[in-house]
Amino acid sequence: MINFKYVFKELILQFQSSTLPEVKARDLIVPDIQREIITIIGPRRSGKTYLMYIKIKELFSKGIPKENIIYINFEDERLLQADITDLNSLLIAYQELKPDISLSDCYFFLDEIQNIDNWEKFVRRIHDSVSKNIYLTGSNSKFLTSDIATSLRGRSINLDIFTLSFEEFLKFKNIDFNNFVNNQGLLLKYYNEYIEFGGYPSVVLNNNTLEKINLLQSYYNTLIQKDLQERYKILNIELLKYFCQEIIQNNTNTISLNKISNNAKSIGFKFEKNYIYTLYDSIQNIYLGRSISKYTESFRKSHLVEKKFYIIDNGIYNTVRYRQSENTGVLLEALVFQYLLRIPNLEIFFYKDSNDYVCDFVLKNSLVSGKVETVIQVTKSIADDQTYQREIRGLISSMKYFKLKKGYIITQDDNSSEIEIDGFKILILNVKEFLLNFIFDKIGKENII
Repeated sequence: MINFKYVFKELILQFQSSTLPEVKARDLIVPDIQREIITIIGPRRSGKTYLMYIKIKELFSKGIPKENIIYINFEDERLLQADITDLNSLLIAYQELKPDISLSDCYFFLDEIQNIDNWEKFVRRIHDSVSKNIYLTGSNSKFLTSDIATSLRGRSINLDIFTLSFEEFLKFKNIDFNNFVNNQGLLLKYYNEYIEFGGYPSVVLNNNTLEKINLLQSYYNTLIQKDLQERYKILNIELLKYFCQEIIQNNTNTISLNKISNNAKSIGFKFEKNYIYTLYDSIQNIYLGRSISKYTESFRKSHLVEKKFYIIDNGIYNTVRYRQSENTGVLLEALVFQYLLRIPNLEIFFYKDSNDYVCDFVLKNSLVSGKVETVIQVTKSIADDQTYQREIRGLISSMKYFKLKKGYIITQDDNSSEIEIDGFKILILNVKEFLLNFIFDKIGKENII
């Protein structure tokens, strides 16, 4: 039987005798708010642990001794068999190691805490009776469901972290922005790397193409094996792999789970009626991707409308998909979605009218007006007249429906421009400008954020 008190002692001493690695700053800042539990949630390998390191270094700069920091990574193999009954050993271990330091003066950094079932009971207890300085990370979006929020009794502040934005990607490449934005050749080079390999920090910092691919494949395999197979006790591994490939191949497309279910059964897979829908929820919980719904005014019908699926990072998509054709348009639309996903409090939908005219993204901020205020089309190019007419029809249809006078088209065409059609103003923006936040110079932050 494992004595977890001694395991926790080893981990505490190991951290306090080590030197924190050098870390690059992210745009996301962990707030310094007393009496609230700070939760950082996002995909594996997206930088959650390094955000913790940044916060710990900040505490050091304010004079907090290293001995007052309790950092535990619950991904450590020594804790694989730990459960909720073992967590109190952490407090006992620290008190035996540091009897002169009060736990109330300690800062708890609990990394990937969701690996312990019913973790929230322990966190709530130490918040109530031990320390108000608690920082958590997790890789599963169920980590922040309403049930857990209720368990924490509204005491948490939640921060979403994703893989690097394009702006962060360039900072990780040590780009001098003062000279960079006018160097179109260099800008295009880095944009092509970003759209191909995505924004996982370790991938961005690696300059070897083969090693980038190997890293991305390992991340995907971990998602499948550890986050899906093990966490959700999935026994039919071949069905799981089949389903994930089907979903990935449908990146940016409308998803028909009923069709996927029927196809799986036709080739011999056996499963219960709603199992595919459960798998679909699970892959979103572990941050493989996200879905958005067709806009509807009816809350009652909102769960019945069409949905589109978007991969969370283009690097994963490019590494594991079956490359049957050139997919620049898909990559571009997914990239725009990933950008929008990083904007706090933004609700994202797509629009389709009775004529099947589509607008890719309609956006509203529920903390401001609760109304759709921005509509965006995404297409590789509008140089082709047929494509131009299709994108304009969908955009203007959405602008009429939402009573807007201005809309946006994001393309890879070199030049941004502005046109007016029947009183509707349409801004055509180059995607690199969009990703570098220059869109705010044209739209105004109040329209999106």
